[in-house]
Amino acid sequence: MKKIILIICGALVLLTAIAFFVLKQNEALFFGPSNEELAIRAGRIWYETGFYRTEASIKTESELKEYLASRSELGLIINLENLLTFNNGELSDYIDKIVNRRTNEPCNIKTTLVAIFPKEPFGPTDYTIEVAKLDCD
Repeated sequence: MKKIILIICGALVLLTAIAFFVLKQNEALFFGPSNEELAIRAGRIWYETGFYRTEASIKTESELKEYLASRSELGLIINLENLLTFNNGELSDYIDKIVNRRTNEPCNIKTTLVAIFPKEPFGPTDYTIEVAKLDCD
């Protein structure tokens, strides 16, 4: 009888561990994109279709490359509030979903920051991007 109970308990622990692993691996499938993914998507759109196009239209190619090179280490830092103002709120679908997953309260749009680091050859998609600060408390 004790062996059966041990086998059942072991099987339950194993099944729980497998379920947790599968759920963690497919978190986006069950819960949607993470806050980081949403902020990065919004930052990409802003940089490629807004910032880069605007800068490219007002600077010569060499001026643009020089400017972007100067920002390659420090990065371009933008908060969610500024992303919301882009193109008449085009990014609000992303920003509105960046919430504390426990309380469903919005993250702080003034202090949540995305950092974009231009890199050579400084074209519209030549950069790395990360969430510099996620303020969702």
